[in-house]
Amino acid sequence: MNFTKQSHDIELGITKTNTEVSNQANLANSSSSAIEQEITKVQQQIGEYQELRDAIINNRARLPTSNPHQSILNRYLVASQGQTQGTAEEPFLSQINQSIAGLESSIASLKIQQAGIGSVATYNNSLAAKIEVLRTQFLQTASQQQLTVENQLTELKVQLDQATQRLENNTLTAPSKGIVHLNSEFEGKNRIPTGTEIAQIFPIITDTREVLITYYVASDYLPLLDKGQTVRLKLEKIGNHGITIIGQLQTIDQTPTRTEQGNLFKLTALAKLSNEDSKLIQYGLQGRVTSVTAKKTYFDYFKDKILTHSD
Repeated sequence: MNFTKQSHDIELGITKTNTEVSNQANLANSSSSAIEQEITKVQQQIGEYQELRDAIINNRARLPTSNPHQSILNRYLVASQGQTQGTAEEPFLSQINQSIAGLESSIASLKIQQAGIGSVATYNNSLAAKIEVLRTQFLQTASQQQLTVENQLTELKVQLDQATQRLENNTLTAPSKGIVHLNSEFEGKNRIPTGTEIAQIFPIITDTREVLITYYVASDYLPLLDKGQTVRLKLEKIGNHGITIIGQLQTIDQTPTRTEQGNLFKLTALAKLSNEDSKLIQYGLQGRVTSVTAKKTYFDYFKDKILTHSD
């Protein structure tokens, strides 16, 4: 939970508390005011009875116009005619005193009710202090988290530097552009001895327009072969039709190479390509190779040899 959310929650809580306090204060003030008005009303009634009592004692015939007990005074005046002083007033005064006592008792009860309202809770003014405490806590937490992140960042930088160094040590950069041909012997291996040739860079055919034709022959045919002889490589299904590449024999191995067909000698011929053919030819294509020896193909050579034996 973030600082803003917690601050807002604290503010809402204090606002709710102060609203309840305000409502309680309004209710208490309203109740106290109503009781106060009732006490004033009862005190006025007591005063009116006291005015009536004084009028009877002093034998006055009129009360203030606001006093509602003029009729009682009139009854007293009628009853007192022809009687000795004090005889007629006693029952009236007794009744008046009882009424006053009852009203005074009512005032006492009202004051008890007023006192029972009690004091209202004070308003909560701690918002600023609580927000400041919360801010301090968040700042401390943020400082600790920042320190942790900085330490992690330092560790990651060290690891990155180490990884970068390892990458530089394990990165091979070719001296020229071309097509990388990986030695299948090392494919998938994680460790390779230092100085081992793991790949070769073949030139881009469309740039050089040259390819090497490599093929193998048995030792019986070596006497017929010589450098500079024409070599034809016929490739099937290249583009929309077959292609025949013509080159000149360049190298003839002096020692045989062990193959599944036995010990054969490897030959290499260099072929020049046209612009269109260079776009179609790829490394690794296989086809039928024909070597031209003394303007005779292998087929003609064998044919002549067979015919000679037949004669």
